[in-house]
Amino acid sequence: MPRSKSSILPKPSANARAAEPVAEAELETVFAIYAGLERIALAVSGGPDSLALLHLSLAWRARFAPGRPTFVVLSVDHGLRPEAAAEAAEVVATAAALGLEARVLIRGAPRSRTGLQAKARADRYRLLAAAAREVSAQALATGHTLDDQAETLLMRLARGSGVDGLSAMSPVGSLGHLRLLRPLLGLPKSRLEASLRARAITWTVDPSNANHAFERPRLRALMPDLIAAGLTPEAIGTSARRLARGRAALEQLTSEAASRLVTIHDEGYFDLDRPGYSALPEDIQVRLIGHLIARLGTPGQPERLARLERLVARLGAETTAESNLAGCLIKAGPDRILLLREPGREGLPKLTVQPGESRDWDRRCRVTVSPAATAGVTVRALETADLHGHLAAAARSSGLPRPVLLASPSAWRGAALVAMPVLGFSCTEIVFAPILTLTPLPELDANATELMPE
Repeated sequence: MPRSKSSILPKPSANARAAEPVAEAELETVFAIYAGLERIALAVSGGPDSLALLHLSLAWRARFAPGRPTFVVLSVDHGLRPEAAAEAAEVVATAAALGLEARVLIRGAPRSRTGLQAKARADRYRLLAAAAREVSAQALATGHTLDDQAETLLMRLARGSGVDGLSAMSPVGSLGHLRLLRPLLGLPKSRLEASLRARAITWTVDPSNANHAFERPRLRALMPDLIAAGLTPEAIGTSARRLARGRAALEQLTSEAASRLVTIHDEGYFDLDRPGYSALPEDIQVRLIGHLIARLGTPGQPERLARLERLVARLGAETTAESNLAGCLIKAGPDRILLLREPGREGLPKLTVQPGESRDWDRRCRVTVSPAATAGVTVRALETADLHGHLAAAARSSGLPRPVLLASPSAWRGAALVAMPVLGFSCTEIVFAPILTLTPLPELDANATELMPE
């Protein structure tokens, strides 16, 4: 691998000298999660963890799965440092020398210095997921290590995370419909570096990894003292795995409660049996109401656990209550809790569906326009200004709550309403299919997603 100014073969520390390279015999277990996959995208930055992912994946394939799966290397030029473009290009050159397809994904320069690393991380995952889908990969593999696992758990602990956050990362996760794999999660960074040294492979060092302006490097600097006190990455990783078992049990109980107590209305809202909900253990109450809000409300914005806990406490204390959280309106009465979609600050989506197309609207409805249609339609929520004349009369006779009406899809051509099923207006060339479901349950705690390591 050609050297850049930031590519080095560092002298091993005392801990690294004691670390053994990953033996070939271990690879079968390490990469067992690759089984059955035909094409995997590898996220490679040029740092030691991701380079180890690349070279060890190839070593595993050569010994245990000749020819399959195929690997595609994806490297993000994150734009945070002048060297980033050269480092991404170097990764592509390395992949090409190994006979692999590779792409550089370019992230635009950040507009603001606020939340710099968090925004870069979110952008990186968005770019990687999109590129993985473009190259027809079934999964995206990252080089997260046991050290990352320990740091992530400690950071979440500092933020007061619940079981979801403290169970930290799992070897197999998801990015939408894409599988997210972390085969190296049980291995310490020192063993990966030892594996690269044994192969005389250099890597790049990102100076931000030692910048104490950021939370993770500050915590990393404390790790030697924590290890000396017995709080090793291995011990923390064991706790994370045990917490993950507890989380899985809670998820199963929550799913069972949801199937018993939640009615899904075709109009796109949830109806929760309140007496049954009130009889649940408090943690299941928090999880269930949180999952419903995450599924129905603003996409990609899981609510803070503390706010969910306050909502559950209020539902336990008040016979009637109304709250707004994360794009969701919660209206509680003595017998039912209605969870309704509300527009929020950004409003509900507006999209164009052309003849022959099917598109999902607000994760609650799939709109299909017949290929025989004379023109496309604009699908949007009904607005207050629309409620006059025959629309106002139809709204009154529907008996539906006003928030349901104003969060329901309608199809328009210009100023003319073409179809709106909840008000009984239909059109043979346009089909509205409800797609609101309870599975999979969305992420509960924002703390469980915001601290993903590099």
